[in-house]
Amino acid sequence: MRTSHLAVFILAALALQNAGIAADTPDAPPLPTAKSKKTVARLSKEAIAKLVSDLDSSDYKVRQQATRKLSKAGASVVPALVEATKHDSLEVSVRAVQILTNLYSSDDDDAVSGAETALEQLRLSKSHSVASRANDVLRRHYLTVRRPRAVAAIKKFGGKVHYRASATTTTETADLNTPIQYILLGKDWKGGEDGLKYVKRLEALPQLYLIRGVPISEKAVAELERELPQVTIQYRGKAYLGIQGQAGRFGCLISRVVDGGAAQKAGIFPGDEIVVFGKKPVPEFETLIELIKKHGPGDKVEVVVRRGGGRMTLVVELSAWK
Repeated sequence: MRTSHLAVFILAALALQNAGIAADTPDAPPLPTAKSKKTVARLSKEAIAKLVSDLDSSDYKVRQQATRKLSKAGASVVPALVEATKHDSLEVSVRAVQILTNLYSSDDDDAVSGAETALEQLRLSKSHSVASRANDVLRRHYLTVRRPRAVAAIKKFGGKVHYRASATTTTETADLNTPIQYILLGKDWKGGEDGLKYVKRLEALPQLYLIRGVPISEKAVAELERELPQVTIQYRGKAYLGIQGQAGRFGCLISRVVDGGAAQKAGIFPGDEIVVFGKKPVPEFETLIELIKKHGPGDKVEVVVRRGGGRMTLVVELSAWK
């Protein structure tokens, strides 16, 4: 494809996609690490098309100058760059991905958002070169850009992000290197099903809890399960016990008790086995989850635990998920 033809092709693509990739709805929050919101001089469609066509110039200096200008032009150039990755020339497609990379690592919030959406799309490109480069960019920027933006968006739309606490780390002191333990989405979730894309961006997420009443369809959850096979997705009731458990010899073996949670307040300890909950036998952790779903915050429930070869009955006042 010659340069003049490429310019016409890009102009047509811009007309069709002007409201497409650059729009990232629901609106993504500002990049947490951004220093400031840059004021970017908006280029005309013709100017964008000319610069993109210059990526195919036989003059190296022209190609370099076009690359620099497009890297500073903001979100408006993103659709044209996506189309440029379909060009017959490997250099044009590689340069287009590189410009998207530059935009993605800039401090222009709109450009970062548009570039991220574009790179996600390009990971599915039929061109192996384009797909592998786009995937590499997203992985390299995961801790510095991708995860912070996703976490900020999830919190903005009412989701809860819980980190894997340690003796020195709490949710409040968690940083980029602190593993996320789980995401919690309840009835206050305002991101809708489209907002689930931010959850999908958390590649290292181990668990997603959906609290009864969350405004998300079963179809959307099924899609999440297909796209995030490594994530355990569970529906939970509104009541919260505050334990982690697994199948034990006699019942649900408690592996962790959350500080300040209902279980701890009732005197349940790691190593205990819950064998009865509300007069119902508890053969395993999954059964306990289902029994808790039948209760609400504030309910008082008798719990029989096995400890040191003996049994004791405790009364737990269930709390709400936070």
